[in-house]
Amino acid sequence: MKSHSVVISLVVYNGEPYLKKCLESIHAQIYTDYSLVIVDNASIDNSRELIRQYGARATVIFQNENIGFSRAHNHVIRASNSDFIFILNQDCVLSPDYIERCVAVLKEGDMRASVTGSLVRIDRLTNLSGNGMIDTLGLCIHRTFHIANIGSGLPIERIPKRPFQVFGVSATAALYRRKSLADVAHHATQEEYFDEDFFMYKEDVDLAFRLHHGGFSSWCEPRARGYHVRSTESRLFVRANPFINTRSYQNHLLFLMKNMTWPLMWRYGLFIVLYEIAKICYLAVWEPSTLQTLSSAWKLRHKMKRKRPHNARYAHPLSFGCKAFPHAN
Repeated sequence: MKSHSVVISLVVYNGEPYLKKCLESIHAQIYTDYSLVIVDNASIDNSRELIRQYGARATVIFQNENIGFSRAHNHVIRASNSDFIFILNQDCVLSPDYIERCVAVLKEGDMRASVTGSLVRIDRLTNLSGNGMIDTLGLCIHRTFHIANIGSGLPIERIPKRPFQVFGVSATAALYRRKSLADVAHHATQEEYFDEDFFMYKEDVDLAFRLHHGGFSSWCEPRARGYHVRSTESRLFVRANPFINTRSYQNHLLFLMKNMTWPLMWRYGLFIVLYEIAKICYLAVWEPSTLQTLSSAWKLRHKMKRKRPHNARYAHPLSFGCKAFPHAN
């Protein structure tokens, strides 16, 4: 694969409603030193024809089965050679300067590992005026180890004007430094940058935690604007889609099993336990089928333990910025 400074990794699954606008926004980028790799995870709609039509300049990999978000992006990262990896969802449209601004932020320091722009929530990609609400400015972490999207649901007037540091980034439209990913990758038979046991959902949360644990920083460049169709919006603990509920809850449990060291339990254990008890009670009443995933998560506990960070102490304190982030003024 030809070497560029940025490799754009776009994983597609039944993306027919989104692909035309998404691919057009990629081709319209001011930053041109990139290569585009598209992985189609065995779509059964018209995605493959749209990829052939609008992704003619891309390297395309057609899978015979859905191998999941993590495994598909890992394949692209391992097969490429670039300074930066841009992870993009099919249901996003980017402003022309999105990648250029993100690259500029990461180039300001070697310990800057990831950056996202300001994503605005929209109902469909044919209407980029949006509903005036922020989708995400990055990820923040509560004392309960619940991860939230910064600014979600707030008016776009609250979007800051300058880059600011965040706990992590959502892998919706995010740029990562390859060297940082390599530093925190799991090594089994081959490198895992996104944990492939997560398949889909929360894999970006786990990666954000590992990067933070490794001493790297993550950023939001709010002047890089993107538009995202939020089809899996949460209500309190769960989402409306049972399949998503199950995947998301299982991966949340795996995230805790994998990353919760004794020093962290000593500091935050009470908050975490009380929150998890409340969540189980809620699910037992409103989404009992989701609790079936407790057993499948438990079966992976030893594997998660083997992937736990090597050092016993968590050297980099967690920052809690879910309610306070820079104002537009």
